[in-house]
Amino acid sequence: MTSHSFSHTSVTVLDHIVDLEREALLHNFLIERHPPEIMRQPHWHSQVEINFLKDCQVTYRRAGEHMSLKAGQMGIFWAMIPHQVVDIQGVGNILAISVPLHDFLQWLLPNDFKYAILQGALLFVPEPVPTDVPIFERWFHECQRGDLALISLVCEEIRSRVKRMALTGWSSHSPQVSRKRYKKHKPALETQHVEKGLRFIAHNYADRITVQDIANYVGIHPNYLMNLFRKVIGMSVMQYVTRHRLSQAQVQLMDTNLTILTIAMNTGFGSQSRFYEAFREHFGGMSPGAFRKQFHPSA
Repeated sequence: MTSHSFSHTSVTVLDHIVDLEREALLHNFLIERHPPEIMRQPHWHSQVEINFLKDCQVTYRRAGEHMSLKAGQMGIFWAMIPHQVVDIQGVGNILAISVPLHDFLQWLLPNDFKYAILQGALLFVPEPVPTDVPIFERWFHECQRGDLALISLVCEEIRSRVKRMALTGWSSHSPQVSRKRYKKHKPALETQHVEKGLRFIAHNYADRITVQDIANYVGIHPNYLMNLFRKVIGMSVMQYVTRHRLSQAQVQLMDTNLTILTIAMNTGFGSQSRFYEAFREHFGGMSPGAFRKQFHPSA
């Protein structure tokens, strides 16, 4: 998983984590490589994950279902759906790329592909592609060099690889719907409205925003916006705003020495008490301070 999978190894082995943008706290666009680990409990974050398995197989539990990626296989899913690594076969590495959802949705991908991601499916290439092994390795090593021009090129290549997958064939693990239904469904305008709302949230989550603010930006009635969010991504507008804020807060707790109050204000909670309440509610009673001690003990 990515650094936001909160595996202790992937968080602390910082030389295995490469920022793909200088504004990491805002965009969280990351690439990493490490051995997969069994996860004690499910977790979630707001990015889209692109996972590639080298010399091993991983089984995830998502939405109560078990789904596997085998060695040499690439998979993509929205990590807002709670997920957990529950089984590992073989000894190898997972190469993982974390892409902000609002950036992913601007990649000009086929609508059924994007809709499947938003519906919570794990999409994967039906059979391993031999050329993917050296390509993912090269991306990782080139990003380690810290050359921004080269990193920009890698980002373009990642986007092209995902687009090739979307156009040439993919399968899905989904407890909800099949690919046949994705193709029958024609939610182009609906998905566009949700995408626009997600972009507004991504750029304004640190401020006090309401459903009305988001609906005004999208250009639709607030009630219609709320219905679309529930239909397309399975949660209310403000539930998504809260989860997005918490995801950003987790990054700051792990990667900075900012005070918890500062992080609460940076991520739009308005007060430390509201931040604590939301954090405990969404993370099994764990406080922000306890989370930081576990994943950033030097803070």
